[in-house]
Amino acid sequence: METEFSEAYVYLGREMYFFRRIDEALRCGEAAVRFNPSSAKGHMNLGYALQASGRIEDAIRHYREEINLDAQLAEAHISYTYARRRSAEDAFSEDLVSALAVRDRDDSERVYLHYAAGKWESDLGRDEAAFTHWLNRARLRRKAIKYAIAGSRKIFASDQAIFDSLLLERRLCQPAAGPTPIFIVGMPRSVTTLVEQILASHPQATGLGELGYFADIAHGFSDWSEDAGTFPSALARLDESHWARAAKLYMERLDRNEGEPYISDKMPGIPTVLNFTSTSGQCLRTATPKCANRFMPARSDAGGGMRISCSR
Repeated sequence: METEFSEAYVYLGREMYFFRRIDEALRCGEAAVRFNPSSAKGHMNLGYALQASGRIEDAIRHYREEINLDAQLAEAHISYTYARRRSAEDAFSEDLVSALAVRDRDDSERVYLHYAAGKWESDLGRDEAAFTHWLNRARLRRKAIKYAIAGSRKIFASDQAIFDSLLLERRLCQPAAGPTPIFIVGMPRSVTTLVEQILASHPQATGLGELGYFADIAHGFSDWSEDAGTFPSALARLDESHWARAAKLYMERLDRNEGEPYISDKMPGIPTVLNFTSTSGQCLRTATPKCANRFMPARSDAGGGMRISCSR
């Protein structure tokens, strides 16, 4: 029975972490390990929550325990290698090599292992070996992606029809109580993380990371009105009271703010539609350095081609 409780807390903890409810994810991780100390995934979830809370050394301890319990668990190596810079003396590299050597391993797991091995080799300054792992990872990942441009174009056309000037004119114009949000938006590898870290270093701002609150709130729009429908089409049927409710729900969730007048939310989704006394920073980057940074996240010479614009 206790093992079953542990598994339930593992799944619940993952959901809490996904929605960035870190305190609850931390409690779930602790409960999972308490009910079953041999749960590798329980230690992994607890490590994620600890790392998100800034307790890096505690997180690494649980990542190590995770590998000790199940060295073949691909996600275990990702969490451990990316927690901090690795060294040649780290004995856990042998577990990673062993996991990669398993011939009948599923490609979805090899994606994780090559990503981890690339980071390990990069930390040791072996760039060619790192690139080999990252390229292998990219090839395996591409095989699993079923993509058709026609589907994306259909989505873009639908969004353009929904997010028109009439919709934006109906958005909330009154400020909501609480700190002023600064929303940081941009494509992956467009230095949004760096911009957030710079803002968070200011004494009047708190950096809250990628909260995901807007997506959570938006998918609840269909419950607010009988004829609202689902997101994003539901936006056209919401009145100002609904916008005010959405803004209030968002502000109530900022429980990690420590009283500073500003908070930063990275990659929030649809903040400019609500527009409650907020500032948006858009990070733009040209293609070449963006692609280079995808392969060389730790290289200082993979930057450049960057532009940041702000709007209020």
